Amino acid sequence: MSRFRYARIAVLLGFLLASAASAGSVSGKVVDASGTPVARARVEWMPFRDEDQTLVDETRGAEPAILGTVQTDAAGRFRIALDKPGLSVSVRIIAANLPAARLPGPYDSSEDAAVADVALPAGARASGRVMDETGKPVANARVVVRGDELLSEDDIQFSSEAKTAADGTYSMLNAPAAPRWLRVSTPGLSRFSRQELQA
Repeated sequence: MSRFRYARIAVLLGFLLASAASAGSVSGKVVDASGTPVARARVEWMPFRDEDQTLVDETRGAEPAILGTVQTDAAGRFRIALDKPGLSVSVRIIAANLPAARLPGPYDSSEDAAVADVALPAGARASGRVMDETGKPVANARVVVRGDELLSEDDIQFSSEAKTAADGTYSMLNAPAAPRWLRVSTPGLSRFSRQELQA
């Protein structure tokens, strides 16, 4: 093997090792309200969006692209590998029959972050009907129920969402308990928002 090929291999190995060393991660554990580990919860990450950008996305009915997903293991633990340099992400956790959790972030691909245990609260019922100003049912509207962030520990945002049926109705059993915010959006109509002090 020529000295030139050795040099190329050495450079390539150095690059790969440097990339691996600079890769970041986010790890943690998901439990329910009683402290029991939540297995097989979906943990997904997407490009970080601040509050203003998130508001624009919701108004447009757009969602940031999901960059990757993992599942929690039997002990409720997860680890996300952020192997792309210059990446800043937010993390969302989705478990069956429980409100979803959005971790505050942002998490940078150049750092390893170990988050405190994420305790998902018990789900509560949220239902209703969406109509336009003439009383006509609005189908396929996006209904998002968010917990009151002032009551959330560690700035974790809990939420659930659903789409309205043809008659404008929606129903979800995994919504955060009141006090909470209800937000409805659909293309072509003004966004609706209200605070619910009780379910």
